[in-house]
Amino acid sequence: MYGAILPVEIDKQRHYARKRFFNALQRDGILVCQGYCYQSDGRLVQKGVDMLMDLDLYALGQQQYQLLFVFSGDSDFISAIHRARKNNSKVIAILRDNQPAGMMKEHVDAVVSLENIISLINDEHIVHRSKNNNNQIT
Repeated sequence: MYGAILPVEIDKQRHYARKRFFNALQRDGILVCQGYCYQSDGRLVQKGVDMLMDLDLYALGQQQYQLLFVFSGDSDFISAIHRARKNNSKVIAILRDNQPAGMMKEHVDAVVSLENIISLINDEHIVHRSKNNNNQIT
């Protein structure tokens, strides 16, 4: 899992919610790689996360993993994907059906629909999110 935790001084509730989420993932044995987050001109900016993912894609390709799954349509990962494929790893992009991601689709070995994966999961295992009055996901 790649992400960043919002600084507590910007939004205490979201900071601790994200921290609990990352801690829960780690308790389940999932590696969490964190970049950092700050506020600029009223917008939240996440930094370092893409670079961490690029480095891991490259390293996993070097270790010759047969399959690498990328849950992103971000074209920033294409160079790392090329390196992984050069080392005989197959790279599969998991994308939403309505996600444009045209460049990503051209550079991976296959694309799998996130909606199709979700449809295979029993509803009791899915955590449904909702938006609060500030249009923030809770």
